[in-house]
Amino acid sequence: MTRIFSSVCLVIVVFAGAANAGVPCAGTTTVVATLGGGTYSPASEMDVVTVTVCVRDCYGTPLRSLWVVVNPIVVDNGHCFCPGEAPDTCLTDSEGCCSVTFQEFGGCNTKSGDGGDCGIEFSAVWQGQGYELGPSNRISRASPDTDADCDVDLQDFIFFAGVYLTDECCCDFDSDGDVDLQDFITFAGEYLYSCP
Repeated sequence: MTRIFSSVCLVIVVFAGAANAGVPCAGTTTVVATLGGGTYSPASEMDVVTVTVCVRDCYGTPLRSLWVVVNPIVVDNGHCFCPGEAPDTCLTDSEGCCSVTFQEFGGCNTKSGDGGDCGIEFSAVWQGQGYELGPSNRISRASPDTDADCDVDLQDFIFFAGVYLTDECCCDFDSDGDVDLQDFITFAGEYLYSCP
Protein backbone atom coordinates (compact mmCIF):
# COMPACT_ATOMS: atom_id res chain seq x y z
CA MET A 1 0.00 0.00 0.00
CA THR A 2 2.81 2.40 0.89
CA ARG A 3 4.63 1.65 -2.37
CA ILE A 4 1.54 2.41 -4.52
CA PHE A 5 0.96 5.68 -2.62
CA SER A 6 4.61 6.75 -3.16
CA SER A 7 4.38 6.05 -6.89
CA VAL A 8 1.22 8.12 -7.19
CA CYS A 9 2.88 11.03 -5.33
CA LEU A 10 5.93 10.81 -7.61
CA VAL A 11 3.74 11.00 -10.72
CA ILE A 12 1.89 14.04 -9.34
CA VAL A 13 5.17 15.81 -8.52
CA VAL A 14 6.55 15.12 -12.02
CA PHE A 15 3.40 16.49 -13.67
CA ALA A 16 3.42 19.58 -11.41
CA GLY A 17 7.07 20.27 -12.28
CA ALA A 18 6.50 19.80 -16.01
CA ALA A 19 3.67 22.32 -15.90
CA ASN A 20 6.17 25.07 -14.97
CA ALA A 21 8.66 24.26 -17.73
CA GLY A 22 8.49 26.68 -20.63
CA VAL A 23 6.30 29.16 -18.73
CA PRO A 24 7.70 32.51 -17.49
CA CYS A 25 8.43 32.50 -13.78
CA ALA A 26 8.42 35.61 -11.59
CA GLY A 27 11.34 34.36 -9.52
CA THR A 28 13.72 33.99 -12.46
CA THR A 29 12.45 36.61 -14.95
CA THR A 30 13.97 40.10 -14.69
CA VAL A 31 12.89 43.53 -15.98
CA VAL A 32 15.65 46.15 -15.55
CA ALA A 33 15.43 49.85 -16.46
CA THR A 34 18.62 51.92 -16.85
CA LEU A 35 19.22 55.57 -17.67
CA GLY A 36 21.46 56.76 -20.48
CA GLY A 37 23.25 58.81 -17.85
CA GLY A 38 23.64 62.36 -16.65
CA THR A 39 21.20 65.12 -15.91
CA TYR A 40 18.14 65.23 -18.12
CA SER A 41 18.22 68.10 -20.62
CA PRO A 42 15.70 67.92 -23.47
CA ALA A 43 17.00 70.97 -25.36
CA SER A 44 20.43 69.42 -25.76
CA GLU A 45 19.84 65.69 -25.85
CA MET A 46 17.06 63.28 -24.94
CA ASP A 47 17.77 60.97 -22.02
CA VAL A 48 17.46 57.42 -23.25
CA VAL A 49 15.88 54.87 -20.91
CA THR A 50 16.70 51.26 -21.79
CA VAL A 51 14.50 48.45 -20.47
CA THR A 52 15.94 44.93 -20.68
CA VAL A 53 13.69 41.93 -20.12
CA CYS A 54 15.13 38.43 -19.56
CA VAL A 55 12.42 35.76 -19.52
CA ARG A 56 13.12 32.42 -17.89
CA ASP A 57 10.98 29.56 -16.63
CA CYS A 58 11.07 28.39 -13.00
CA TYR A 59 14.06 26.17 -13.77
CA GLY A 60 16.08 29.12 -15.11
CA THR A 61 15.80 28.02 -18.74
CA PRO A 62 15.77 31.02 -21.12
CA LEU A 63 12.54 31.37 -23.08
CA ARG A 64 13.37 32.51 -26.60
CA SER A 65 11.25 33.84 -29.45
CA LEU A 66 8.65 35.43 -27.17
CA TRP A 67 7.16 38.81 -28.04
CA VAL A 68 7.32 41.07 -24.99
CA VAL A 69 5.40 44.37 -24.67
CA VAL A 70 7.15 46.98 -22.49
CA ASN A 71 5.22 49.98 -21.22
CA PRO A 72 5.90 52.73 -18.67
CA ILE A 73 3.81 52.56 -15.51
CA VAL A 74 2.34 56.06 -15.30
CA VAL A 75 0.70 57.00 -12.01
CA ASP A 76 0.26 60.74 -11.59
CA ASN A 77 0.98 63.42 -14.18
CA GLY A 78 2.33 61.06 -16.81
CA HIS A 79 5.34 61.15 -19.05
CA CYS A 80 6.01 62.46 -22.50
CA PHE A 81 8.01 60.14 -24.70
CA CYS A 82 9.34 61.74 -27.84
CA PRO A 83 8.25 61.01 -30.48
CA GLY A 84 5.53 59.08 -28.66
CA GLU A 85 7.05 55.63 -28.87
CA ALA A 86 5.57 53.91 -25.83
CA PRO A 87 4.68 51.08 -25.54
CA ASP A 88 7.27 49.10 -27.46
CA THR A 89 7.77 45.41 -28.23
CA CYS A 90 10.79 43.17 -28.56
CA LEU A 91 11.51 39.53 -29.36
CA THR A 92 13.57 37.50 -26.89
CA ASP A 93 16.85 36.09 -28.20
CA SER A 94 18.51 32.73 -27.50
CA GLU A 95 19.33 33.93 -23.96
CA GLY A 96 15.67 34.82 -23.38
CA CYS A 97 16.46 38.56 -23.33
CA CYS A 98 15.45 41.60 -25.34
CA SER A 99 15.71 45.37 -24.90
CA VAL A 100 13.72 48.44 -25.87
CA THR A 101 14.64 52.10 -25.56
CA PHE A 102 12.50 55.12 -24.83
CA GLN A 103 13.44 58.75 -25.42
CA GLU A 104 11.93 60.49 -22.42
CA PHE A 105 11.11 64.14 -22.89
CA GLY A 106 9.05 65.13 -19.87
CA GLY A 107 7.09 64.24 -16.80
CA CYS A 108 8.08 62.97 -13.41
CA ASN A 109 5.37 60.51 -12.42
CA THR A 110 4.36 61.03 -8.79
CA LYS A 111 5.76 64.29 -7.42
CA SER A 112 7.47 64.16 -4.03
CA GLY A 113 4.95 66.67 -2.65
CA ASP A 114 2.27 64.05 -3.33
CA GLY A 115 4.19 61.49 -1.30
CA GLY A 116 5.99 60.02 -4.31
CA ASP A 117 9.64 59.61 -5.09
CA CYS A 118 9.81 61.00 -8.65
CA GLY A 119 10.47 57.60 -10.09
CA ILE A 120 9.11 55.60 -12.98
CA GLU A 121 8.80 51.85 -13.46
CA PHE A 122 8.11 49.78 -16.55
CA SER A 123 5.83 46.80 -16.97
CA ALA A 124 6.49 43.92 -19.31
CA VAL A 125 3.92 41.45 -20.61
CA TRP A 126 4.37 38.27 -22.65
CA GLN A 127 2.23 39.30 -25.61
CA GLY A 128 1.03 35.86 -26.63
CA GLN A 129 -0.29 34.74 -23.24
CA GLY A 130 -0.72 37.93 -21.21
CA TYR A 131 1.76 36.92 -18.48
CA GLU A 132 2.91 39.89 -16.38
CA LEU A 133 6.72 39.95 -16.31
CA GLY A 134 7.38 43.18 -14.40
CA PRO A 135 7.49 45.65 -12.90
CA SER A 136 11.01 46.89 -13.37
CA ASN A 137 13.13 48.64 -10.80
CA ARG A 138 12.23 52.30 -10.21
CA ILE A 139 14.46 54.94 -11.80
CA SER A 140 14.56 58.57 -10.72
CA ARG A 141 13.31 61.14 -13.23
CA ALA A 142 13.28 64.93 -13.36
CA SER A 143 12.35 67.16 -16.29
CA PRO A 144 11.62 70.84 -16.94
CA ASP A 145 8.45 69.58 -18.68
CA THR A 146 6.79 68.98 -15.32
CA ASP A 147 3.27 68.50 -16.69
CA ALA A 148 4.35 66.03 -19.40
CA ASP A 149 2.69 67.88 -22.28
CA CYS A 150 5.87 67.68 -24.39
CA ASP A 151 6.88 71.31 -24.07
CA VAL A 152 8.47 73.58 -21.47
CA ASP A 153 6.11 76.54 -21.11
CA LEU A 154 4.47 78.90 -18.64
CA GLN A 155 2.65 76.07 -16.81
CA ASP A 156 5.99 74.40 -16.13
CA PHE A 157 7.49 77.69 -14.93
CA ILE A 158 4.58 78.20 -12.51
CA PHE A 159 5.19 74.75 -11.02
CA PHE A 160 8.95 75.33 -10.88
CA ALA A 161 8.48 78.71 -9.14
CA GLY A 162 6.18 77.07 -6.60
CA VAL A 163 8.80 74.51 -5.58
CA TYR A 164 11.85 76.78 -5.74
CA LEU A 165 14.05 76.38 -2.63
CA THR A 166 12.34 73.11 -1.67
CA ASP A 167 13.48 69.50 -2.07
CA GLU A 168 10.96 68.69 -4.86
CA CYS A 169 12.69 65.94 -6.83
CA CYS A 170 10.78 66.65 -10.07
CA CYS A 171 12.69 69.93 -10.44
CA ASP A 172 15.99 68.89 -8.86
CA PHE A 173 17.74 68.55 -12.23
CA ASP A 174 21.25 68.22 -10.81
CA SER A 175 20.13 65.65 -8.17
CA ASP A 176 21.73 67.51 -5.27
CA GLY A 177 18.68 67.31 -2.99
CA ASP A 178 17.22 70.78 -3.49
CA VAL A 179 15.73 73.11 -6.10
CA ASP A 180 18.09 76.06 -6.27
CA LEU A 181 19.78 78.50 -8.65
CA GLN A 182 21.56 75.74 -10.58
CA ASP A 183 18.21 74.10 -11.29
CA PHE A 184 16.73 77.43 -12.35
CA ILE A 185 19.60 77.89 -14.82
CA THR A 186 18.84 74.45 -16.26
CA PHE A 187 15.13 75.26 -16.44
CA ALA A 188 15.78 78.62 -18.13
CA GLY A 189 17.91 76.89 -20.78
CA GLU A 190 14.98 74.58 -21.61
CA TYR A 191 12.23 77.22 -21.56
CA LEU A 192 10.01 77.20 -24.67
CA TYR A 193 11.63 74.02 -25.95
CA SER A 194 9.23 71.34 -27.22
CA CYS A 195 9.36 67.80 -28.50
CA PRO A 196 10.64 67.95 -32.10
